[in-house]
Amino acid sequence: MQHDDRGRGKRPLLTFRLDGELRRQLDRRLGTEGRTLSEVINRGLREYVGHVDPRPMGGASARRAAGPVTAVASPADLVLPPQIVALLKDLRESGESELLSASLAALHEKGWPLRPLAEALGISRQAAQARIRRPVPDEVRRRVPAYVPPPPYPRRRPAAPGARRQHFTVKIDRGLRTAARHKATHEGKSLTQIVERILRRYLRHGLPDEPRPPIELGDTTPTRPSRR
Repeated sequence: MQHDDRGRGKRPLLTFRLDGELRRQLDRRLGTEGRTLSEVINRGLREYVGHVDPRPMGGASARRAAGPVTAVASPADLVLPPQIVALLKDLRESGESELLSASLAALHEKGWPLRPLAEALGISRQAAQARIRRPVPDEVRRRVPAYVPPPPYPRRRPAAPGARRQHFTVKIDRGLRTAARHKATHEGKSLTQIVERILRRYLRHGLPDEPRPPIELGDTTPTRPSRR
């Protein structure tokens, strides 16, 4: 997911990718209903984040609006807690090779990718993977403590065989984009995944009716035909 603010006025651009079949289905429905891709995405993101101030948010203001962010923006930001790193190093230095392998396997099963496991021990990812795959007796596995899972992080979805994803761009309010990105990060998702979920929901259910504005005092417009 990319964005571009260069000389585009007050509404920056949001760029994302869609596979061809999804785009063809969207084109048919959008054409039938007379809607645009930008309308569907902006409306879906507003529903996703709830009410959002249209003014741009940044820095501490954006973090306060999104609440405490416990997720990380990228798998590259994942780091094992210091106490777990210390435990793994102690196992290696004490010669507990089988228990070290079982611990790495348990962490991997919890969702930790290979990179932070390898970096904790100063070894390659291939070496970490070899230890994870190493057969270990059940009595050793039972000695492994209950490790914590990693914080939520965006996980790349495997592409369908032969699928080609094209780039598309829509205009979006800066404050809405910021709020949606922070909420997606908090949930361990990417903004591309949120946009695609919005579009697939639109294909299944369409857009709900827009709420009608309330009638203000002094408005003499009749709400129904009057009897003569």
